[in-house]
This record gives sequence, structure tokens and C-alpha cells, in this order.
Amino acid sequence: LGYVYHTISQSPPWAWHDAFFPVTRSTKRPKLIDAGLLILSKYPIVEADSHIYNAGNQIDAWAAKQVLYARLEVTPGLFCHVFNTHMQASYFDNHPDINILNDAARHLQLVEMGKFIRRKTAEIPAPALITGDFNVNSRAGGPTATVPVKVWDHPFTLEHVSAAPCSEAVNDEHELDEYRFLVRMLSPCGELRDLLYEATSHHPVTYGDVCDLENPREMVLTHLADYGSRLSIDYIFFADCEANKASGLIEVVPGSTRVEPFFVPEGSVSQTKLTQLSDHYGVST
Repeated sequence: LGYVYHTISQSPPWAWHDAFFPVTRSTKRPKLIDAGLLILSKYPIVEADSHIYNAGNQIDAWAAKQVLYARLEVTPGLFCHVFNTHMQASYFDNHPDINILNDAARHLQLVEMGKFIRRKTAEIPAPALITGDFNVNSRAGGPTATVPVKVWDHPFTLEHVSAAPCSEAVNDEHELDEYRFLVRMLSPCGELRDLLYEATSHHPVTYGDVCDLENPREMVLTHLADYGSRLSIDYIFFADCEANKASGLIEVVPGSTRVEPFFVPEGSVSQTKLTQLSDHYGVST
């Protein structure tokens, strides 16, 4: 396929990691699990970096969850920043008080990621793709939702939101506040375009989809408590820079972004009931 360049997430540091854990207020815990992030590219990767999040809670605190970075040289002297992440999850079978702490940890990860993005894009102005499993739901629920959506409510929001620019693309009355906060925190140039939203005019389900109101679409890899949750938590964002806006050398093909369900053809996997390659749908552009 021509993807001859790659960079992978930083291995877990086999030592006590400086961190903040909302549940215990502890500042030390070892990271034992890899983040599982990968960037493949047809273009040379001229710089690679990563940042392991300090914040984490519950089982996610044991994983080296992070943001992975690559700077691609599309043509000589023309660059594109790429960021990939997997963030703290909240769990439907948790007590609500625990999920508030999980949400707080994810909020702090967004702050960390925003600072990392700004540092990298300030060094060399260029367009940026920001992707991954953010575990931030943008669907506020509706008549077809089978379970309540997670509530995002903790005391750290207003200080950071008021200091961050807001994208005009965030205009859907059904979007949740945490999604709006994500867009504001990760905008390195004042505007962050949600490419999937632009292409579809809504936030499609990427996790916990259903065949109908009573039957989950995927039941092997998806956590039981998440059946029918119908969340939109996987994204491709695009942030342009002034120089590229003027030249137009790197642009997104309008309407090209879509959900990739990665269904397994019936009968192709023997002795299993696997119907998808992942519990999440993919997103491509």
C-alpha cells in the first residue's frame, strides 16, 4: 500500500510514573500497558515524538495513554503535523461518582494534549491532522438512544474554556459540552474542523452501534455495559495554518471523510462470532 514510514507509541516506563490520579490523589503509579498507537505514512517522517499523559484513573491509569506525533514532509519543505491519541475512558457500569473522576482525568489529558499540540505546531507552522479515540462523546442522545449518555461535570472547565478559542464548526445544539471543550482546547490556530461532522452534518455512531433498538450490532469485543450506547467518540480533526490557507497546497477533499465499520464477512472467521475487526468503527478521509 506504500506506507513505508511509521512511528509507534512510547513504551510504558517500567518505573513509578509521576502522575495525578483523581481517586487517590496519589502522585506515583507504574505504567504497565502500552497505548497501542501507530502512525503509518507514505511520506517521510522527519520528526516523531510523544507525550504520556500524567492524568489517569481506574484501570486506564496503568496504561501509558498518550498522544503520538509525526511531522510528515509531503514535498520538500512542505510539512503536515499528525497527532494520534487514545484517552481515558468512562464506564457505564461505574458508580456516577467514579465516572466524574474519570471525566476529570480525561479533561486534564485534553489540557496536556492541547499544550503539546501548540508546542509542536508553533515550532513549524503547518496544517495538522488530530485523530484518535478521544472517549469524548459528541452525541447528546435522542429518541433512538437505548441508554443514558455519560454526564461530564467537574469543576475544572470554565478556566480553560474561557481562555481558548471556539470553532464556528461547533454549532449543533445536540453536541455535548465536553465535545465543545475538546474543540476549544485542541485548536492550535483558533479553528478546528471536525471532518466527519462536515461530511455528514451530524455525529455518526463510532462505538456501541445497534442493528435495531433491541439488538447490539457487535457483542464480542464491546463491553457488555456499553451495548446500545451509540457513542460518537472517534474523530479526525483538521487545523489549518495561515500560510497553507494562502497557498492551498494541502487541503481536505470535501465530503471524503466517512465511518469505516470494518465488518467481518460472514463465514470468513471460523469458530467465532466475530462480526467486526474492532469494537470501534474507524474513520477515514
